[in-house]
Amino acid sequence: MQQADQVVTGNVFDKKATRHPLERRVVAAFDRRLAELVRGLAPRRVVEIGCGEGNVVSLVKAALPGCFYAAADIDNELLEKSAAKGADRTVLIDLEKPLRLPFPDRDFDLVLLVEVLEHVPSPESTLAEAARLAGSAIASVPFEPWWRLLNMLRFRYLVSLGNTPGHINHWGRVGLHRLVARWFRVERVETSFPWLIAVAGPLAVPDTRHD
Repeated sequence: MQQADQVVTGNVFDKKATRHPLERRVVAAFDRRLAELVRGLAPRRVVEIGCGEGNVVSLVKAALPGCFYAAADIDNELLEKSAAKGADRTVLIDLEKPLRLPFPDRDFDLVLLVEVLEHVPSPESTLAEAARLAGSAIASVPFEPWWRLLNMLRFRYLVSLGNTPGHINHWGRVGLHRLVARWFRVERVETSFPWLIAVAGPLAVPDTRHD
């Protein structure tokens, strides 16, 4: 885990390395579902905002070996890990500037926001840039309040009532749907417990109002 200007990057808890059988099962189920969703959309060009250690890069590259994959994050060390796992291009996000990646409008078939929206100060700005870059999106977030409850049942982060460090935004199913629907046409919000996954297509006229 690293921190850049109050935005926590990387994994606080390394889900990939856990030895707990139940944790391994739920992580594997999430990975399988994410790979199925991406494979079903069959994108040729994918961009991931908030790529972290590159776990999703390797997952998507295994599902779609021929796709072009661009990975963006705020930490150079994480970008190096993503490149090692198959990213074709990496982009460093500058937190001092409004989010805008160096790609033309709709340059990608799919944008991935996997466990990133809960970390960013402005999810609306992140989704606005996602909608500029691609017509389709897959976004996953922790399923609240279950996520925090499960943390407390594991005796983790009790002082913060189960809130994982770096999680500054929280959504249930309805809240995630409403958020993503401002920028995309939400096809469905499904559960891969304890995560929610929103699958969305292009919206004719994005809602540019910011709360």
